[in-house]
Amino acid sequence: MGDIELQGDDRAVLLLHGLSSSPLEMLPVAQYLNKAGFSVHAPLICGYGYEPRRKTSRWLDWQEYTLDYLDRMLSEYREVAVCGLCMGAVLALNLAIERPNRISALSVLSTTLYFDGWATPRSRMLLPLAFYSPLRYFLSVREREPYGVKNPHIRAWIAKEMQSRQTSAAGAARLPMKGIYEASRLMKKVRTDINKIESPVLIVHANEDDVASIRSAEYVAGHVASPVLRKVIVYNSYHMLTLDNDRNQVMQETAAFFSDNMQKNYIGSMIGNRPA
Repeated sequence: MGDIELQGDDRAVLLLHGLSSSPLEMLPVAQYLNKAGFSVHAPLICGYGYEPRRKTSRWLDWQEYTLDYLDRMLSEYREVAVCGLCMGAVLALNLAIERPNRISALSVLSTTLYFDGWATPRSRMLLPLAFYSPLRYFLSVREREPYGVKNPHIRAWIAKEMQSRQTSAAGAARLPMKGIYEASRLMKKVRTDINKIESPVLIVHANEDDVASIRSAEYVAGHVASPVLRKVIVYNSYHMLTLDNDRNQVMQETAAFFSDNMQKNYIGSMIGNRPA
């Protein structure tokens, strides 16, 4: 699936998908936010998203691509908020670090600053050994049950899609080792610089996240400098919050948080520009 672009008012939202995935996993959020009035952009991030004939690029390339996209949106819309899922949440945090005070609000879903979820196989503890050898250019890690999804019907559909098409709304059937290596470097960078973030932040995380434990959510909550912070823990989903049982709550929380903080910023700017 290519880019998603849904036109609304002059408040825009940039949606960032996960590693080796596509904007399809953000489609329910995109449609919900658009119905709430927002203009929504969810690009397929080159060298990061699922593209069968394209090699995984460096995390610095992911940063450049998302920064360029954000800058274009900032030039076209009155206000821009950013929402990301999994590594997309890490990219969203990185944008707030690189563009201080330019992002009106952040919604970070299933933030992955550590690969430490309950379903992470022990073999992944050996990944660092492959990171620093030529093996990372040739190896990949197969995704496995539960695919980040607690709902058994959605999980079965994802499994069928991965078998027939090697990809699904939950991402690719295999994650390239090079991508995991580059993701680990981005995670380290964000953990180091996260105290520079001052934009309002909404953190949504599943108590039973199978990919990244609640430790990542707690790290964000404990280290950002944001004066406005809301943390929501959901209890009937795993990692893929945009697809799983709690997706309606996740979308409602995100839309409400963006509406509150973007409207406040707009009112503040109008008061500040009012003639004496």
